[in-house]
Amino acid sequence: MTLQEQKNRLNDIMFHAQRCELYDDEHRLYAKMGLGITIYFYGGGSESGQRKVLDVFRKYQEKYNKYLNGLFSSLQNKRFVKFTEKQFATTIDKLSVYAEKNKGLFLFIGTERWGDYANDYLCTSVTTSPTGENDYNLLSYLRLVFPIGWLKDETKRSEFEEWVDYLCAQFDVLHGYAGLECILPYGYHEWEPHEYQVATHYYNVMPNCNAFMGDSDYPDAIKSIAWYTILGKSLFMRIEPQVWARLAAQYPEITVKTQANGVSVIKIDELPDVGDAGEPLPLNYQALNEALRPVIKAVPNRLHHLYDAPHFDAVKTYYWTHRWDNPNMKDGILDPEGKIVKTAPILVENGETVRVPYSGVWQPFNHNGEAIHLEKGKPFPDVPKPEDLLAQTLWRLISRDDGGDLLVIPSFR
Repeated sequence: MTLQEQKNRLNDIMFHAQRCELYDDEHRLYAKMGLGITIYFYGGGSESGQRKVLDVFRKYQEKYNKYLNGLFSSLQNKRFVKFTEKQFATTIDKLSVYAEKNKGLFLFIGTERWGDYANDYLCTSVTTSPTGENDYNLLSYLRLVFPIGWLKDETKRSEFEEWVDYLCAQFDVLHGYAGLECILPYGYHEWEPHEYQVATHYYNVMPNCNAFMGDSDYPDAIKSIAWYTILGKSLFMRIEPQVWARLAAQYPEITVKTQANGVSVIKIDELPDVGDAGEPLPLNYQALNEALRPVIKAVPNRLHHLYDAPHFDAVKTYYWTHRWDNPNMKDGILDPEGKIVKTAPILVENGETVRVPYSGVWQPFNHNGEAIHLEKGKPFPDVPKPEDLLAQTLWRLISRDDGGDLLVIPSFR
């Protein structure tokens, strides 16, 4: 990027960052755009793994101690305590023996004292236990957040990338992402509708309030591409070598850096694009999305808990997962004359008041299940689903009695 291009991009990011903010009457922020790093990794349940996690917290505390005001952990009896160096050291010391007790650890430190507002800085992790690690191959999770203003400073941008590289070198990462996020308070549930509005307008601003659930939601595939997309060796190897070579030739601003442990970091350009859905979407993001489609989870769990407000239910989560898909792109090249309209299957998430919209054959789409014929206006049947699936059964219409369309144009509105 030229200096002028960087200046224009920064102006664009900061303009849209203001539009993502949500204040209370005293001008305190419930939501803001920030920079985040999230990884899901193996080894977090072992003694050495939990020790490395706590080392990350020590490193974070040493660098940003003056910004930290709140602390919450497995020890705090479901409440925040005031962050002090002494309290932090005591907490770290007590958590350091959790693996010996066959426990997973949880720790959260951040700018906000009580967790009621969006943090400028935060570091949080949920690890599995030795039993979870050995018997169930469970992932652990680690997330760091920094102010959006870091993008204005080249030194801070380098510091952000150094954190990405450090985490990828330290841990056996399966996958992760880093870049723009919608930052919500620790108690995020009532602000999910705002995150939904932001993430469906800005495709490259990650909805991440439920990131801690990713260890179970994405055990073998990634959530999404981002400014930095992180792939462990097993996922990276699922992409054919010629795909990487083609991307490098077509989009030189897409770079790949691989650590000695096999974890790869794919970065798009020197600064992120917000992915404004009201403008033509950047081709480099669409091309990377196309290239990584084999390792992106096609039918994910719902991103949000809510049921009675605009939010990421199972249907909208599916649309979001496919937001970068472009039927007029093939092997990274967009057909300028392409007229193919983007479509999605007709999907309905079950619920108490939900009724079958079309008579026909329906089949569970987000878990295994038999296809059955259902009548219009009748409730969907309750069928067994995985216990860890936050969503209700997502039904897909596979044939219609009236012979009508089986596809719709996806919409977040």
